[in-house]
Amino acid sequence: MSAERERAGLLELSLTRGPVGRLGLALALAMLAVVPLGLVGSASASTVTTSDEPAIDLVAAPAGSGIVRPGEPMSVRVTITNTGSVSTGDVLVSLEVDGAAVADSAQLGEWFAGATIATSSVVVASARVSALDPAASAVLDLIVPAADSVFSGSFGARLTTITAAAADAPADAPALARDRTAVVWLPDNTTAPVAATTFVAAIATPGESAAFLSAETLAGYTAAGGAMTRTLDAAAGRPVLLAIDPRVIASIRLLGVDAPPDAVAFLDRLLAAPNESFVLPWADADPVATITAASVALPRPEGTGVVSSTENDAAQTPAPSPSPDDSLSIDELAEWPATFGGVAWAEAGSITSAAVSVLTGDGTSILLAPGSSLESSGAVQELDDLRVLRADDALSAAAREASLAVSEQRFDRAMARVSAILAASASTEPGIPAIIPLARDRLAARIA
Repeated sequence: MSAERERAGLLELSLTRGPVGRLGLALALAMLAVVPLGLVGSASASTVTTSDEPAIDLVAAPAGSGIVRPGEPMSVRVTITNTGSVSTGDVLVSLEVDGAAVADSAQLGEWFAGATIATSSVVVASARVSALDPAASAVLDLIVPAADSVFSGSFGARLTTITAAAADAPADAPALARDRTAVVWLPDNTTAPVAATTFVAAIATPGESAAFLSAETLAGYTAAGGAMTRTLDAAAGRPVLLAIDPRVIASIRLLGVDAPPDAVAFLDRLLAAPNESFVLPWADADPVATITAASVALPRPEGTGVVSSTENDAAQTPAPSPSPDDSLSIDELAEWPATFGGVAWAEAGSITSAAVSVLTGDGTSILLAPGSSLESSGAVQELDDLRVLRADDALSAAAREASLAVSEQRFDRAMARVSAILAASASTEPGIPAIIPLARDRLAARIA
């Protein structure tokens, strides 16, 4: 496929076109997770312990991204680990499913966040695990031979729980550990709604505070195992909208002949990538946070502290440089042929009318925002002259967990959550794209 065809519509699709992608996003997320965009410990499953009980970590991952069909088995792989200092004793692991009630997006978000939700769950499979010594693990598959013996009703997500309890404890004793997941029931003669999706990934260097990046810093990020290289490897040529930090571009150009060869090659690859893109504020500063704190837009180029070449020459401040090159202005150093202009990406926080006014006055026409920062639940919203694309917080969290997964088990666990939330969203808002921002605050550790 040509670069021109690839460029023709990720963000435009999010605004105007019909559904794309497949339920579950298994293929897209699998491609993004070939090399994790970040390397941080995934959130562990819920663990319930007291001073008299062993400490257990429980991770449950439905097979097939959690999609279950009539006549086929339902399987959930469970990894149980003794994280305490005493033996667990024998453990009974149980799989509970509410096979009839369809969960909506709001319920799924609350469910995965740990909220108490009334269900009619029943135990559909269980297994006994022999006592585990400290640091020991066991892996087992809980299998229901035929899914239609458990599920009924229409297409949609079903809340699912995996519980570990002391095998010899009374029935009303507290669980040792519990993990929550969900599966998607796909009955016969049912056409599943197709989910429209747009991923957003940052090409940035989180945690770096210098106005410009040094040659040594750039070398670490753009080496074969560097964080930005891994992000580009995962995203290039795939359905991912790239959000590019101009500090990266300007720093490489500013170094000129002193720029690391890997950094120069990275810049060439980024330019050649067919992905649609937009430019972030300098150092990926949050434009809404700046407005909230100071009631003004970020300076241009955003956040540099360096006066643009379009302003009064007498007021200009020289750009700090690891290897000074005065032949280019800051605007020329940061120039980039992004597909879209006027796009801002907000982090968590309230989107106020005052912030909207400042953003639109500064040229912003599209705002990517987490759902928690918006009053309305609509996927595409209009605030004055600003078009707001709402990211589903629970879906984004699950997708980030998948892209950051450090094991196949945790990736499969996250993918089941993605499938369930996406199925619920597609059912209630068919054809409305889900905006899925991937991790931007922590990338993989640099390799020197």
